[in-house]
Amino acid sequence: MPSARGLQALKQARPDKAANLEQLLAFLHDRPGVTVNIRCSQLETAVRFNGLEEESGQVQPRYGIYLYTLREWLDIGEQTFRTYLGQYGPYTWEEA
Repeated sequence: MPSARGLQALKQARPDKAANLEQLLAFLHDRPGVTVNIRCSQLETAVRFNGLEEESGQVQPRYGIYLYTLREWLDIGEQTFRTYLGQYGPYTWEEA
């Protein structure tokens, strides 16, 4: 019988990468500032939703990706975050 963690991983790692990424973003948005470990066959890292920032009169989401080699967080905008994560996946995730 699969473990609860295994079942959650199967539920998260949907074959549709776009839907999986949207689920991950929703999970992050529900937990602003919380570090979340994400995994797929090509990538394993920590990410977080840094909140909203006003930019040129518009409110834009900001995200962080942990750079293990530098031991620091890289703060990036939504489009960059989506483009980077869209190269890989589908993902599984859990709070750190």
